[in-house]
Amino acid sequence: MNPINSNMNVSNPYKKLLAIGITITFFLIALGSVVRTTESGLGCPDWPLCYGQIIPPFEFHALVEYAHRFVASIIGLIISIIVTIAHLKYRHIKYIIIPLRICFIALIIQVILGAITVINELPPEIVTLHLFVALSIFGLLIFVWSITKEGNEENFKSKKVLRIVYISTFLTMITILSGSYLVGSGASAVCPDWPLCLSTKIPDNILTWTHMAHRIIAGGTIIVVLFAARQSWASSRNTDLRMASMVVGVLSFIQIFVGAANPWLEFSSFARSLHLAIAAAVWGSLIMLLAFSGTNKKQIDYD
Repeated sequence: MNPINSNMNVSNPYKKLLAIGITITFFLIALGSVVRTTESGLGCPDWPLCYGQIIPPFEFHALVEYAHRFVASIIGLIISIIVTIAHLKYRHIKYIIIPLRICFIALIIQVILGAITVINELPPEIVTLHLFVALSIFGLLIFVWSITKEGNEENFKSKKVLRIVYISTFLTMITILSGSYLVGSGASAVCPDWPLCLSTKIPDNILTWTHMAHRIIAGGTIIVVLFAARQSWASSRNTDLRMASMVVGVLSFIQIFVGAANPWLEFSSFARSLHLAIAAAVWGSLIMLLAFSGTNKKQIDYD
């Protein structure tokens, strides 16, 4: 895979703006998890105002929900600036302009979904779709930043490794979305034990089945992701690739412990929010790994 087919000169300030966008988007995803785990999604029952006011009432749930909306408006502005600059300076580079155009469309969809989520009182399917779009925006920004990063001129030596990374990325998204649906369906805290549920081998109701299905999916995904990280590290001497592989592996191990700690910590808001944040970081790291593996750095000019 060689997605960059022409020389491009990407300014350092633009790359820094992309990095800022990535950072704030990650914070927004984590904050969205806090909104859910603290049951603050309807802290502002109307949209886009809060109880019909620009300034929300000084109440915990309203402040948490409004903080999420405020950060979302900031990242919306930043993405709009990123896309505008891309159209003015980098529209000839399709592997910058196409992902960013998709990112802007996703941003518009995300705003609409945010309104629908509140107006329809947090249906789990819409909330899960809302998270999917947020992760897609996060991944697109990381991809664009990654292909503009200066590094060594070497890709994966094996297409099989690249295929494993693709599979890992897909499975990670599925796992995150299954976890989101788990929370929305009210099944997040029905299994107080780990790794089994209520010390039984077979779940006995739909909620415990939903919970255990997520654990099974997550367990299989972690195995594939760790294998992908190991194979990626071994298949290339590229500094970028190796660093991304290491980050994926370390975050995956942390995620195992955080996932196991959730029942031990009685599914506290902090533990559940941290669980999603790390999962999003694993997803982002895999996108970075894909981008690094598919770029020929000899074709990129840097300021």
